[in-house]
Amino acid sequence: MKQKMATQLPAIGFHAHHEPHDIVDFGLFLRTLRQQARTILLFTGIAAAAALLHVLLAVPQFTASGALYLGETQQGSGSGGGSSNAVNLSAYAQQSDVETQIELLTTGTLIQRAVLETGLNATIHPAGAPALRYWRWKWLDHGSTKAFLPAADALRVVDATLVGKFRLVTGAGNTYKLYKAGGIFGREKPVLSGTIGTVAHTADGALLVRFARPGKSGGSAATLPGAAVPSAALAKISPGRIFDLSVVAPDALANGLAGGQLRVTAGGSPTRPTKLARISLRWSDPFLAQIFVNHLMHDYIATQLQWKAEAASVTETFVTGQLANVARRLARADQELSAYQAKTGIIDPQQAAQAAVEQMSQLEQRRGQQLLQLQALRQLHGAMMGRRSRVNPYLTSETNDPVLTSLTTSLSEAEVKLSQLRAEFTDRAQNVQIQQAQVNQLRASIRELIDNDLASASQSLASIERLIASDRTKLKNQPAESLKVRALTRKSKQLAQLYEVLTQKAEQAQISKAATIIDTRVVTSSRLPLRATSPRAAITVVAGAMVGFFAGLALVFGRRAFSGRYESEEQIRRAVRLPVYGAVPQQVQRLIGANAFGPDNFNPFSEAFQLIKRNIYRNTNGSHASAILLISASKQDGKTTIAANLCRTLAEDGKRVVLLDCDFYLSRLNLLVDFEGLPGLTDWLQTGSRPKLQRWPDGKFWVLPSGGAAPERGARLDEAALRGIIETLGEEFDYIILDSPPLPIVSDGLVLGSVSDLILSVVGVSNTMRRAFDLHNELIETLDKPHGLIINGADAMTYGGEDAYFLGAARRGPKFTGWFRI
Repeated sequence: MKQKMATQLPAIGFHAHHEPHDIVDFGLFLRTLRQQARTILLFTGIAAAAALLHVLLAVPQFTASGALYLGETQQGSGSGGGSSNAVNLSAYAQQSDVETQIELLTTGTLIQRAVLETGLNATIHPAGAPALRYWRWKWLDHGSTKAFLPAADALRVVDATLVGKFRLVTGAGNTYKLYKAGGIFGREKPVLSGTIGTVAHTADGALLVRFARPGKSGGSAATLPGAAVPSAALAKISPGRIFDLSVVAPDALANGLAGGQLRVTAGGSPTRPTKLARISLRWSDPFLAQIFVNHLMHDYIATQLQWKAEAASVTETFVTGQLANVARRLARADQELSAYQAKTGIIDPQQAAQAAVEQMSQLEQRRGQQLLQLQALRQLHGAMMGRRSRVNPYLTSETNDPVLTSLTTSLSEAEVKLSQLRAEFTDRAQNVQIQQAQVNQLRASIRELIDNDLASASQSLASIERLIASDRTKLKNQPAESLKVRALTRKSKQLAQLYEVLTQKAEQAQISKAATIIDTRVVTSSRLPLRATSPRAAITVVAGAMVGFFAGLALVFGRRAFSGRYESEEQIRRAVRLPVYGAVPQQVQRLIGANAFGPDNFNPFSEAFQLIKRNIYRNTNGSHASAILLISASKQDGKTTIAANLCRTLAEDGKRVVLLDCDFYLSRLNLLVDFEGLPGLTDWLQTGSRPKLQRWPDGKFWVLPSGGAAPERGARLDEAALRGIIETLGEEFDYIILDSPPLPIVSDGLVLGSVSDLILSVVGVSNTMRRAFDLHNELIETLDKPHGLIINGADAMTYGGEDAYFLGAARRGPKFTGWFRI
């Protein structure tokens, strides 16, 4: 009994330090998936169910889209009655790059105006009406957009700047009252009273309540919400109707739309964008989304036309003001001439005086034209001082310089080409720099030419001033009455001629403004979306299932990686430097007392114990009894189950076997067979009197229960008495199997190991902690006893599983068929 037996089994699965450990085992991966299939499928099912629930409870979203052509401003050429001073209106043609126009289209101000005019920021529905969820729309309304069509007496709120949540109550004659909740315990407070179809104002804001669908004479449901509706076309609503109204700030909604639900994209590629912009809005109301997109496109066209007409408007305002001033002066001059002639009776002054007056009139006319030219040159000079300033073509025409007109036209074309190059390349590109140099050179030439024309015009004006002064001196020698009549006549004629010139200029300015058009057009108006953009039921559920599947994978393999346990047989074999006596595969039936080995005692589980038995025979001395300790590092490693099945396997081989239940504090053996309260090992240790051995239910081996006299907690196990018991039983039995409590949880294992001939540590896959087993091995090594492993819970498929060897003849089937059959 005391003879030390050498361990002959090799350290199966042990790798030397020079061998690689990072071996990729796809079989282990597949076995893990098979073992944890329930967990993965559970996560997949939960995630798919959550995704399906999300789809059913989601509010359906629809996307309305339209296309807008972002053209360039154009102005047709016109003439002012065949005058050579006609404005070159083609110089107004300036092209904006596509990116800039898209940014203008998505500005908060433009979107905010469309939000207010279409009522996108105001939601009104009958009080208590359930929200239209996806499941209700799909199943009850059959997925039709008609479910969103407003009723004949449905209301819509536009131009709403009164922010908050309100309750609207209708009254007689299409009147209504608006209330705001005063809190949880507060009373509702009246906010305003109004009439449907009329704007209502308060100190905090305003709103317009109107019918969503005008009457038969008022148009269709697609009419813009901001459009005026004749009072005769308004429907009637019954008094006492209650609606819930929610209004959000239009600026906040505009910023939110520009950042997500509203998308404006250019066609073509990022490097070569086309002038076609696609505008789309994702919203819960398909009709309102359609109206908003169309409204936004038309608002942009109107705003762009207003911006493009500003230059012509400035010119028209200037000429119109000058014309009105000259008209007032001409009227006063005619009145003065008539009054003086009536007073003096002089109708036709002397011929000399008349010639002098006519010459003076011509000089004054030239002086006026020269002043206009000088003023135009000065304005052009100021405009050319800025690097980005545009040349006004009207002022260019006033200079009467064809060279300057040609240069400004060339500058306009060069700047358009530069804008196109900047849309495709950066400022560091060579072709951009060359074009920029050409633009700078043209601007420098124009500035130099303007300076020269300005100096020449100043000199001409000075010469005319000297001639006028000389003529005034000659007129002093004429009779005073005649001179005054001539002077008044001259002044009247001069103002009449100036009025005629300004009239022509005003006509040209009006033509310039009227000719300002834009090429921006609505290519495709927004149409009513017939299908919901979101949620996408199939994609969402599949995506949810995939998320759950990968979450289950992550959980399974994450737990394996960070659990601190041995998660596979391969991990145990590689990590533990001990001989492996056997690996017990998983079994469905875990109750040892009820047919543990299957109906024919031939299955992977029973064969595993046959291998363990053979290894025990090789490492024990068959000439005398052997005490074998089965121990583990933690609970539920299957140590007691293996001990009972090992006893049965040895007994079936004709060996005399006794099983000692040495787990005094938490006996697992009593859970398999009811030995509770029977005298056993503790009674023998305390009294020295041998108790009666008990038969295992199948009668093939004996059992010494733990005993009825439980030892005190922390009491030291008597090693000498225990050794005597082992020697006594060794005279009657071939094998004494000791079922020990876990070590290091309970220290009794060290005493039991000291009286044993062979120690077998049971390691449970996915149960034994690595750190606990390391400490377990360190303690066992101090006993200097033969030590081996039994791996419990190994993959059944590795050891046959449903292999044909373990199946009956009826389930195997023929191996060969057809003409191969013998």
